[in-house]
Amino acid sequence: MILAEGGVNPKTVMKRLGHKDIKTTLQTYTFNTETMQQKAVDVFEQSLQA
Repeated sequence: MILAEGGVNPKTVMKRLGHKDIKTTLQTYTFNTETMQQKAVDVFEQSLQA
């Protein structure tokens, strides 16, 4: 979860954890945390200001 919140690509997480299938990584370690939701809002707001 720390890597996902930090914006690390899921394929990189997959390799770091030794998973052979991205589905395992996504089903086990992908969460939609408050931090991730806020980051999405921040990115969206920044794109509107550009």
